[in-house]
Amino acid sequence: MISPMINELYIANIINSKEYNNEEKIKSILQLFVVSLENKQQMINDQANLITSQQKLIEIIQGNNENKKKTIIDNENDNVVINPIKSFKSNGTVNENNYNGIKPLYKVFIGQLPQNIPIIQVKNHLNEIFGHVDSVYQLVPDSNYAFALFSNYDSYQKAISRGNVKIQDKSFYIHNAHDRE
Repeated sequence: MISPMINELYIANIINSKEYNNEEKIKSILQLFVVSLENKQQMINDQANLITSQQKLIEIIQGNNENKKKTIIDNENDNVVINPIKSFKSNGTVNENNYNGIKPLYKVFIGQLPQNIPIIQVKNHLNEIFGHVDSVYQLVPDSNYAFALFSNYDSYQKAISRGNVKIQDKSFYIHNAHDRE
């Protein structure tokens, strides 16, 4: 997109140019205006699309879409009907809005994490012991604690029931993560 100031400079250059005759100058200036108008029209269309998307998001957030009051989630072999808004504290899930068949994520706290072990190695180790781990992350880089997210309830249960885990002869503990109050 060409700014109005640059347009003015181009127009001044074209008018003062001795290379073009008047007809060519007028054509060049008109082309600049056409491009400028097309850019402005595209901006208006983009803004309209953005407003529409924002309105849809607001409707979803406010829960105005009645079709999404309850969601059926396939939990391995059995179907479970859940309320789309559950607190993390009551069931350990991180996702507070479980829509469109998205499985809940179960969050655990990992404490006394050894300093010299990369977080990806911790994730791989937890994968080997408990099954699929969706992610392991540290809120504060290089801290001695982290959080792990499981989408599989059985893996999550194994992790919190085991409690202590060793990696490279260094021990750390795993507990159910709790919401701050």
